[in-house]
Amino acid sequence: MRKGELYTIRNSVNRQAPLGDEKWQVETATKYGMLSTLNESGRPRKDM
Repeated sequence: MRKGELYTIRNSVNRQAPLGDEKWQVETATKYGMLSTLNESGRPRKDM
């Protein structure tokens, strides 16, 4: 298993987000009201 795959799995488990290809993730998150789990954590960066 590569580091990128491990990071993806850990991120999905920690954020309780769907794990799979991007299209399926969005469809599933929309269906179950979990879209916020797909967003980056923390505050958005300021535009300068």
